[in-house]
Order: sequence, then structure tokens, then C-alpha cells
Amino acid sequence: RLTSVEEARRIVLAQATTLGQERVRLEDGIGRVLAQDLIAEASLPPFDNSAMDGYAIQAGDTAGASRERPITLRLVGEVAAGEVLDRPISGGEAVTIMTGAPLPPSADSVVALEEARVRGGFVEILTDVALGRHVRHAGEDIKVGDVALAAGTRIQLQHVGLLASLGYAEVPVYRRPSVAVLA
Repeated sequence: RLTSVEEARRIVLAQATTLGQERVRLEDGIGRVLAQDLIAEASLPPFDNSAMDGYAIQAGDTAGASRERPITLRLVGEVAAGEVLDRPISGGEAVTIMTGAPLPPSADSVVALEEARVRGGFVEILTDVALGRHVRHAGEDIKVGDVALAAGTRIQLQHVGLLASLGYAEVPVYRRPSVAVLA
């Protein structure tokens, strides 16, 4: 009597056990199965940052602004992605900011480039900006202590960027079985 494929599969799986764990370089983990939960030791994003190119401001400065009646703020600096402006902005001030750049201290919102126009050392705000507009807050994606990737997950390419941004250079995975076919 021949054993059916389904029955053979059931027999093999009933006898199967994990082969232990090993640590591999993150890029070598693609296609492998994660052996334990990976916990975020940092928040993502790690700081409040701009969700778009524009001007970091204090939202209260823009109350009542419109295209017909713009509010004028003094430009006092610029922050590109990867840079930091330690100086807080005061009421009536704005800072040019790029997508991903950290918000300067005391800035609470970002007005998009298309909602403003620059004139000399000033920027005219053409809309009333809501508090927190165009801001990605620290920990908005992942907070410290969150499970970034759960045990049992087959690591895929899209997971590599996440894990690298959390500082994982190696990952714990299950060992691969060795398979031989005897005829």
C-alpha cells in the first residue's frame, strides 16, 4: 500500500522539531524565520520631524491667516534633513525646514511650501495652520519597548529597513534543515 502525499506530510510534520537558533547578519536573514521577538530599543521616528518641505512655525502665529490676509513671519534659519537647529523659535518667527528634518525647539507645526510665499527675509503664511500639522511625532511609528517584528515572521526585504533603522545588524533565526533525497 502506498502512502498518500497528505499522510506522508502529516507523518513528517508530526516528527519535525526546530533545529535550534543562530544569529545571522541582517541582510542574510531575508527568507529566514525569526526565532524571537525583536523589541524596539529606540522610537521611530526618534524625534518630532517635518512630514514635508515647508516652514516650521508656532501654529498660534497663523490664526486668521488666508490668501487675502496673509500673516508675515521672520525667517530665522533653515534645517535640512540630517541637521539640527538648537535655537528655539519665538513667536513671529519661522524656519525653513526639509522633509524628515527635526523640528526646532518650540516649533509645533509645519506650513507647506505651497501654503506660503517668501519675500526677502520673511515668509507670508497663506492659511490658518492647525497645531501639529505636517509633524511626525517621535514614536509615531514604533515606541521603545514595542515588538518591532514578532517571532515566527519570515523576514522579507521590507523588514530589513525597519530593523536596520532600529539598530539591528544581526537577527536570531531558526537554523535551516539539511535535506537529502535518496533514490
